[in-house]
Amino acid sequence: MKLNENIKFSVITPCFNSEKYIESAVISVLNQEGDFDIEYYIIDGGSEDRTISIVERYKRLIDSGRFRINCKNIQIKIISEKDNGMYDALVKGFKLITGNIVSYINSDDFYLPNAFKTLKRVFEKYPKISWLTGNATISNEDGIISNICTPYFYYNKFIRMGLYNGKILPFIQQESTFFKRELLKEIKYIELKKLKYAGDSYIWVCFARKEPLFIILALLASWRRHPNNLSSDLDKYRYEMQNFTEKININEEDKKILLYCQKRLKDPISTYGKNNNRIIWWEPKINNWMGNLSYEVNCNVLKGEVYC
Repeated sequence: MKLNENIKFSVITPCFNSEKYIESAVISVLNQEGDFDIEYYIIDGGSEDRTISIVERYKRLIDSGRFRINCKNIQIKIISEKDNGMYDALVKGFKLITGNIVSYINSDDFYLPNAFKTLKRVFEKYPKISWLTGNATISNEDGIISNICTPYFYYNKFIRMGLYNGKILPFIQQESTFFKRELLKEIKYIELKKLKYAGDSYIWVCFARKEPLFIILALLASWRRHPNNLSSDLDKYRYEMQNFTEKININEEDKKILLYCQKRLKDPISTYGKNNNRIIWWEPKINNWMGNLSYEVNCNVLKGEVYC
């Protein structure tokens, strides 16, 4: 990101028959407040319920100036046609977006207030960061936040191996992850379109081959847990991951890192200990985001310090 470059968020929502929750997802995008533009693509798979009428109503409100926006500008663009699933729809959006910061949020999830304002400040302060994620946040069916988990760190080798699969290590929360548009060139769209369950993990594997993942200690978005979650079938999700994760031999140091990560899940320590150089936290003394950031991998678990 160039100095003084205007920040434009490109957000994509793939959807199909999503009338129950999509309004809250749309509103969570439109209500973002700050000095930036938003380009919002809603890619629908030919819904037969009220999904399109709901999103078209908000497009009319935005286009006519009857919806109060709290950022510089918002554009909503809607495509509705038959597709081959969520990741086929997502690829359509990736090919159309023009913003410099990209995210996608499913129709049943939602962003939290001031998420984009926070991201703008962090990406501007740390221009070398290509992708980052926030606290993993889960809400119940009614949208009430019921669980928050602070990731300790993400190790690129483990991402590429598919170890963040919810069984060995926690998932990387998709709706809380944002990335620069340049990273999209690392994705093979023809491969992403084939996937039905684990497309998010495929994207993270592609990114991890190129750039490290950073963590900001902030609540950016929430995954809504409900009976019809596509990702609830974890066996199919993990089976699909085998198609694209890398078969990498891990050395003794890697094994120590893995054990260390798993120990932290059971016995978490304060991330404010600043012994993780991929974490960004709010520092009240300077009234700003702070991080002792390094872009190199240097792991030393014997001393209880992990820099990955």
